[in-house]
Amino acid sequence: MTNTHIAKLMWDAYAIQAGGKTFDGKPLPTWDKLGDDRQSCWVAAASVTADRIEKLEAALEDMAQYISKADWIQLKPETHQVWDLGEIDD
Repeated sequence: MTNTHIAKLMWDAYAIQAGGKTFDGKPLPTWDKLGDDRQSCWVAAASVTADRIEKLEAALEDMAQYISKADWIQLKPETHQVWDLGEIDD
């Protein structure tokens, strides 16, 4: 999916949420009639969003690799032991 396609989906969602109207009650244009300058703004927003999602996905993959190498017995909440550390002085 390209950033332009994502931008169009974002614009369509925005237009639906706004009831098809601008802040002052005028009808919102369709994506095709939005104009290249406004479309490029939405494509830029979609690009930043896609970049953030890719970074989040990479971080989640890193976490999954770490967890898959961990000792699962220690990760299961039902097997965690509660340690009595005594009183903690501030």
